[in-house]
Amino acid sequence: MKISTWNVQGKAALPWANETDISNETVNRIMNEKADIFVITEIALASGWDYLEKKMLEEEYVWFSSFVSGNNGFLILVKKELIKNVKELANNLWWKNEALHCYNDIGLMKVSFKMSNDKNCTVCAFRMLIGNKKGKAQYDDMRRILYKKVLPIAEECYLENDVVIFAGDFNNARYLDDYNGKDQINYNWQILKSKFENIGYEMLDVNDKGKPINTKQTAPPSPIDHIFAKGFIKNTCMVSEPTNCSDHLILRVTGEWKNS
Repeated sequence: MKISTWNVQGKAALPWANETDISNETVNRIMNEKADIFVITEIALASGWDYLEKKMLEEEYVWFSSFVSGNNGFLILVKKELIKNVKELANNLWWKNEALHCYNDIGLMKVSFKMSNDKNCTVCAFRMLIGNKKGKAQYDDMRRILYKKVLPIAEECYLENDVVIFAGDFNNARYLDDYNGKDQINYNWQILKSKFENIGYEMLDVNDKGKPINTKQTAPPSPIDHIFAKGFIKNTCMVSEPTNCSDHLILRVTGEWKNS
């Protein structure tokens, strides 16, 4: 099994405002990843969507999207073979409004479905909103969003499902051993890791020494994209080569579902 996440930097879900498009290179890199579950952030409903849709159908993906926000667009791809009953899921989406939920005020979308192995699964796509503030005030705002809104949703998902994938761009800036006197003292990599692990999640994007894996290559490199999981056994975690599509690298994890 492979789980991936990528911020494609579509900039906004309002292509009429900034002439955003989805390049063929972006689509091809998404499809070449061959992920079983792929969480994509900052993607726009824009020119190029027809090619993306064609490729998603060819690769037998079921997809879920949200393009309401002017800051975040989300796309979750799930291989059709992972879903027990695609028709039942479609009916749920059409008539019951239970499978898909969007929280545009915090930059989060979640989708739930029954897996082919009868496990209940929820996949959350997340991109932390950064707002208009700067410096420590900005990170303090992100801390409040994390504590008051994101973590309660993450805990609910954890308690109600056998498998949870919570992935995306957390905008937590660079990794430091000591944040004293730094803007990120109240919102950083260590806080994210500990808060999700306190719920029960495993942070998958760490190397064999437990250190972060950088996904944003602007100086200084930053561990900004993350995959937290329940019900998944990690084998490897790595990033893609740099692309011209985004200064974020694709974060990919291989492994298998837990049996119990």
